[in-house]
Amino acid sequence: MGGYIIKRLGQALIVVLLVTVLVFLLIRLLPGDPILLYVSGDVVSGAVSDEVIADLRREHGLDRPMYIQYVNWLWQILHGDLGKSIFLNDTVVNEISRAVPKTVMIGSLGLLLAVCLSIPLGVLAAVRRGTWIDTLVTLLANSGITIPVFWLGIMLIQIFSLQLGWLPTQGYTSVFDDFGAGVKSLILPVVCLSVVPLCALTRQTRSSMLENIRMDYIRTAWSKGLSEGLIIMRHALKNSLIPVVTVFGLMARITIGGQILIETVFNIPGMGRLAVEGLQNQDYAIVQGVVLVIAIIVTGINLIVDLSYGWLDPRIRNN
Repeated sequence: MGGYIIKRLGQALIVVLLVTVLVFLLIRLLPGDPILLYVSGDVVSGAVSDEVIADLRREHGLDRPMYIQYVNWLWQILHGDLGKSIFLNDTVVNEISRAVPKTVMIGSLGLLLAVCLSIPLGVLAAVRRGTWIDTLVTLLANSGITIPVFWLGIMLIQIFSLQLGWLPTQGYTSVFDDFGAGVKSLILPVVCLSVVPLCALTRQTRSSMLENIRMDYIRTAWSKGLSEGLIIMRHALKNSLIPVVTVFGLMARITIGGQILIETVFNIPGMGRLAVEGLQNQDYAIVQGVVLVIAIIVTGINLIVDLSYGWLDPRIRNN
């Protein structure tokens, strides 16, 4: 198992390194100049000279060749420094540290809700195949997976915020500052984020369960007189989880990407909205830092998924 973990860790580090190269190059291929954009109003009025612009480039390291900028950025990363924002006049670490808790809270709750509901629903639909329960669960799962999250967010705001007045229309309140207001501010974003992974995981759980409950070892368990609950939980479910875990890893990545839309719709100052604002301003340091942190989170999720394969099926970790 140790060799399996080391191999996956090495692959994860390579992925993160490739992401740093891509984000560094792609952000610089965008047309425009962040320094000129930053001082655009003063340039028009004549309040900024060429010397000031040159000093700003030197201050943010943009006067050096690109390969030197990249090496310096990697060196800063190794020392826990992601640079300084051109527009926000603060370090990237400080900006991300304020945004990460909001993104992690909403994303983790959305995935947790999806997992807690999808596996029981998928198992129930498979065990009661052909009944009205199976038909209802399948219909809802197939319908829900096609819903755009931004449209769903707008509809939920219209119904539960504007018409009923039960929940806030936008913003984020920490549950540690005000528990009641914090819970209310989380409900709509979490529900929006959970819909797509909930439907996808339900479909996959049902499909995997249907495949496994037809196996010979399940029929043998039935012939021994074991209870339905014991057969489902101890025998069928665990062997059905590998494809479900694979879909979970995919849905986790989609959920992180979907948070950009959700944070924009609900005006939540998280990582997604910080990335959008950084792109609009061509704030190199912000975009690079946000993408790097997201890449580390996604790679970490993939690593956990890979390691769970080895736990679910010992044959995998021996390969």
